[in-house]
Amino acid sequence: MSLFRLPSKLVHELHRMSSQFWWDSTEEQRRLNWAPWHKLFRSKDCGGLGFIDLTIFIKALLAKHCWRIIHNPNTLAARGLKHCYFPETSLLKANCGSSSSFLWRRFMCGREIISQGSRWRIGDGTMVGIYSDRWIPRPSTFKVISPIRLGAMATVAELKLSSGA
Repeated sequence: MSLFRLPSKLVHELHRMSSQFWWDSTEEQRRLNWAPWHKLFRSKDCGGLGFIDLTIFIKALLAKHCWRIIHNPNTLAARGLKHCYFPETSLLKANCGSSSSFLWRRFMCGREIISQGSRWRIGDGTMVGIYSDRWIPRPSTFKVISPIRLGAMATVAELKLSSGA
């Protein structure tokens, strides 16, 4: 289930079945509505019942698979995917071609979630683009907002070299 995105119609049907279990009253048996439906999906810390929204849960599982490939690049699965789909770049910068496999398209869904919530740690700066990557510790976009004025300079490491440090 962690690599398959369920159709929205199926997710809606599963949620409907869950709500019927909790609140469906019949003439023989009357059930009490414990909480509004939208509160069921809140965490228990926030006053909800802690039910899991399946679409969000499956997206999180897909992101977890991508995270493992990024942090364990020497595994057989990571090496196979790199060889087929992103031999010259990283997983975060790979493209989803028109003839990509079902598995790779699912990984692209997980990659979107990771790219929304991650940013670079500079290190030596050779892999981090000045204008294209998220590396600024500012929560608005985490990117440089100023217009491109540095010409051919592309990485943060080149900024360090040009400043004479």
